[in-house]
Amino acid sequence: MLFIDEETGWNIHHIQHQANGGTHQYNNLILMHPNCHRSIHAAKRAIRKPEVSKKRYFDEGLSRGQGNLHARF
Repeated sequence: MLFIDEETGWNIHHIQHQANGGTHQYNNLILMHPNCHRSIHAAKRAIRKPEVSKKRYFDEGLSRGQGNLHARF
């Protein structure tokens, strides 16, 4: 699992690539760890934006400002 912090920064990934008509609209963008972003492109894999549930977020005992932001692929 890779963590995003001030050192790694973020990469913006277009879910539907611009060359295929993708836009810069929020629903077509996802923030990714730089290594994960390179891996997705190198493997030519498609990704989708994960569903975010506020209920699940708070049910797991997390609150704003606590925990680490991460993504698993």
